Formats: sequence, C-alpha cells, structure tokens
Amino acid sequence: MLDTISLQLIIFANQIDRNDIWMQGDLEIRINNEKPYDAESDIINENEFLKSIDQEGHFSIFSCNCGLPKCSNWEYDIEVLHTNGNIKWINPNNGKIWHFSKEKIEKEIIAIREELQNYKHFFNKKDILYTGFGYHW
Repeated sequence: MLDTISLQLIIFANQIDRNDIWMQGDLEIRINNEKPYDAESDIINENEFLKSIDQEGHFSIFSCNCGLPKCSNWEYDIEVLHTNGNIKWINPNNGKIWHFSKEKIEKEIIAIREELQNYKHFFNKKDILYTGFGYHW
C-alpha cells in the first residue's frame, strides 16, 4: 500500500524596510497529511529531494533552517530505494518507512514548476525579487 505524499509551494512576502521587499518560496511536503519534519525549524533541501526522485542512496532531504541537518536532530539521512515505479523512504532517525508513487511525485513537481514560473513572471513584472525554492528553475 502506498503512502500519500503531497507537495505544495508556499509563497510569502519578506520585508526589511519600506523599499526592500521580496517574495520567498518554500516547498512543503506532507506524508499522510502530516509533515515529516519540524515546520518551525526545518527546511526541505531542494537539491537532495530532487536527486532522490531519480536516484537511490542516502539523502539529506530535511535539514535545520541553518543548513546543518544534525542541528535539528537529523542524525542520519533518509535512505531512498526505487522499485517498480515506486520510491521508498526509510527514516532511520525515527524508524518510519514510507512508500510513494514516483509518477505522482513527478506530476506534482511539474505542477509546482508551472506555478513557480507564473509567480516569478508576475513578480518580475512588478520589479519584485523572488527567492527560495525553485529560484534557479
């Protein structure tokens, strides 16, 4: 049986002063309607997550927002296995195991890329900088 994974692009404004405003994008992952990471202190490592869709191995998919996974108790990377069009994540930090449809994840990434391009185009027309998830897409 497959677990439900959903990806969502969260966009929010940042402001230092009246003339320094930019938009930030973060990826949110939910597995079976729950975040597998601490929403307050953790981030999704974009490059590691995307590599894990196509490759097997150990990936630092989740990390402390400072950039050091161990700072947020991610002692071990997520182990990723691929079989028969599915992706298996093993979290040795808490013993949880999840199984996903690779096709579903790929479709959600395509949808997020399209959404992101729309936001970046809109912000660019308004002379507003976009940073964060998908910045280099």
